[in-house]
Amino acid sequence: MIPTQGWRLCFFASAKKQTSAQSLEVEEMKPNKHKAIRIALILLGVIAAAFLWLISRIGIPAISEAREVEALREYVMQHNKFTERSKSAPESPPVFNRAGATGFIFKNQLPHQLIVYGITDPARQDAIISTVRQYREEHHIRPVVICFYQEENWTIKTNTQGTIVGGSRGPEKLIRRKKI
Repeated sequence: MIPTQGWRLCFFASAKKQTSAQSLEVEEMKPNKHKAIRIALILLGVIAAAFLWLISRIGIPAISEAREVEALREYVMQHNKFTERSKSAPESPPVFNRAGATGFIFKNQLPHQLIVYGITDPARQDAIISTVRQYREEHHIRPVVICFYQEENWTIKTNTQGTIVGGSRGPEKLIRRKKI
């Protein structure tokens, strides 16, 4: 007999001297604890995969993309005359923007959006479209979708003292959409 085998037998024999209640408790807890950990890890993996899939398809606009579309908005407002004022931002013309985004995995590009309210004359719409087209050619930016709405539907919310505390946008009628 090899001496190490005897040592192992002594070690295991002393380890088995626990009471039967203690050993049952340990044996019952281990599988349940491991099962809960496995379920939590699987659930976490599914949530992470869903989040990554969503981000890869949609993307998140970068600061540079937001600056790019804001510069386009400023260019459009400088090169076209707007007498109309926005209902949601009375100090500026009714021209708004949304930055496009690039997906992380698939690298699909969502276009920038330029949203214009109250310009119903097709000639004025064409002038804005040509301004955007010119800016795109000069600055080589991603595609732009221009949405012309009949009017801005903005409802102001006030508190009991009559102070304006915000607003909300209601349904609006799209009259023209052009991708450049």
